[in-house]
Amino acid sequence: MLTCAGGASVPVTQLLDALWPESEADSAEKSFDVALHRLRALLGANDAVKLVDGRLSLDRARVWVDAWAFEVQCREGAAGARRAAELYQGTLLPEELDAAWSVSYREKLRDSFNRLICAQAAALESQQRHGEALAWYARGLEADDLVETMYQGMMRCHIQLGHRADALASFQRLRRTLASKLRTLPSAESVALAAQAESQ
Repeated sequence: MLTCAGGASVPVTQLLDALWPESEADSAEKSFDVALHRLRALLGANDAVKLVDGRLSLDRARVWVDAWAFEVQCREGAAGARRAAELYQGTLLPEELDAAWSVSYREKLRDSFNRLICAQAAALESQQRHGEALAWYARGLEADDLVETMYQGMMRCHIQLGHRADALASFQRLRRTLASKLRTLPSAESVALAAQAESQ
């Protein structure tokens, strides 16, 4: 939660309310003290997690967080794209999907990753480097298999490379995934790409 909240000057009261909402104040504070002690022990340094005036912070000079490193690489644009793609390992904190405090940051990271993948792949497509673009789309779908634009990108690349069967296989995968996870159908654009592949 500390990471999702930005990692700096997070009010302890915010942590208590989110993590121990049904506990009495004294009980929640004791739970917090135990959790803080364990976190510091895990990190191997008390000053890696600082508590000042009722606010908790991670010392970024001493604590490395993959999500924060990912954001830094995203800000580097094309220069940091490959490293950012390596750092992103899929849904943030999948065991905390129902926790309200994790939703906003999870979606922020997901959106950044999807934009990064699509931008890199589209740039390669525009340069007629379809094989390389395919690799980016595949990496994107490995982490998030519900992004229809990535399937469309794969289909376009396969069509340009003359891989009719692979383009149709990408469409079938899209159709199955949308049906099973979202109970919906592919868009008209995806259907048109499949028809284009069929006619090759």
